[in-house]
Amino acid sequence: MADEGRKRKMQRKKGANLMKNLFKKISAILMAAIMVLAMASTAFAADAATTTTGSITVTGLTANDNTTLKVYKVVGFDEANSDWTIESWAQNHATNTNHVVNIDWEALKSVNPLPIPVQEISVPANSTSYSIDGLEIGAYMIIATGDHTTYNVMGEAPYGYDANNLIVPAAKTINAKSSAYQLTKTLVNGDQIFVAKGEEVKFNIDTTFPSYALNATNRAFWIKDTPTGMKITGIKVLVNGSEVKVNDAYTLDKKLATTEAVTVNFKDTYIGSANLHAGQSVRVEVTGVITDDIEYKNEAETNNSHDKPNVPGYSGSIRINKTDDSKENPKVLKGATFQIKKQGENAPIQFVKTNTGVYTMVTSDTDMTDKTAVADVEATEGTVLVKGLGAGTYVITETKAPKGYSINTNIDNVTLTKDSAETRNVTLPVTDTKLGALPSTGGMGTYFFTIIGVVVMAGAAGAFFISRRKGSEE
Repeated sequence: MADEGRKRKMQRKKGANLMKNLFKKISAILMAAIMVLAMASTAFAADAATTTTGSITVTGLTANDNTTLKVYKVVGFDEANSDWTIESWAQNHATNTNHVVNIDWEALKSVNPLPIPVQEISVPANSTSYSIDGLEIGAYMIIATGDHTTYNVMGEAPYGYDANNLIVPAAKTINAKSSAYQLTKTLVNGDQIFVAKGEEVKFNIDTTFPSYALNATNRAFWIKDTPTGMKITGIKVLVNGSEVKVNDAYTLDKKLATTEAVTVNFKDTYIGSANLHAGQSVRVEVTGVITDDIEYKNEAETNNSHDKPNVPGYSGSIRINKTDDSKENPKVLKGATFQIKKQGENAPIQFVKTNTGVYTMVTSDTDMTDKTAVADVEATEGTVLVKGLGAGTYVITETKAPKGYSINTNIDNVTLTKDSAETRNVTLPVTDTKLGALPSTGGMGTYFFTIIGVVVMAGAAGAFFISRRKGSEE
């Protein structure tokens, strides 16, 4: 019995040891699991720390162009309300409808003034891409500018969704759409490609405000307008659609009005060092008056573009060729004079003589030194050319015929149009009839009646003398 008791006691002790070992193993497993979980938590925390912000990588940049990137926050994320929030400066050009945000990126670019960017980066000289890091969940506008390259406005949202459909930061890539800085020049009124001498014309010069490297020492920006056959009487400058004033934002190198080139020089204080105007539209409105009687040109240029756009224009002319009315071999007639007036106007146009049979229209800019304004132009050698005319219909009146000829009172009107050189410069033949040459209409009948008239008059004279003789005899 004692042996049996010892045996049971030994079994109980063995079972206790087994349980003790089992608990030790379970505890070890639990401790390992806790350590693994702790490490995992640390790893997750570390991972979360690295992914609390997203990034936008801009590609397609021009290398070695002093490219600047300006980043503006447009939309943020309100975690408490799980909804998007539109920044105050952008609210006129973005909407949030049922948690869906629509943004007009081009309109945002024209906001004046733009807010301070959340980041402004000078891209390394030899780089064609750049990663903008540290961006919170939301949407961002990026304006990229270079010395010789302009870019379309860019917009991107550095976030995505995880497996649980929760919003998380993300890395996004956007390709910059670039082009060289463009300089364009246009007529405000396209019909003024054909104008009269002395007429006022208006042009628009359009380009983009350049960007400058943060460490740039040369921040010059100028726009030049060079007139030919015209003078510049007015300059107006707009940046981002708003007028800026001379001496505040820019200076002019010439006092208006002038027939010389005029340069708009933006001031260092306006250009500044913060690139506040980079990428904004620039327009120079030029007003001029035509001084040439044949054609004008108006060329623009800037230090940020190789383009030199030019707007040509023309004035018209009428050439009158004077001959007799011979059908086969018309004879050139010298010395006729004419007046020319625009249809609907009472006063004839005033001209000054520039050469034999050549006249130009008088304007306020005409140099009248040793010259006299005249309304009658003379076809000294059988032809007369009047220049400086614009589009419209002109009434031609012959005021003096060549000696021995009658005045032509049935001259056709002349209409000048912009369509071609031939319609801008018209030649008009004008014929006169020789005095004493009765019209051939009636032929022999005319001579018959003339002879009858002579006979009747002779008979009347004879009867008169006969009656006188009879009276004296009585």
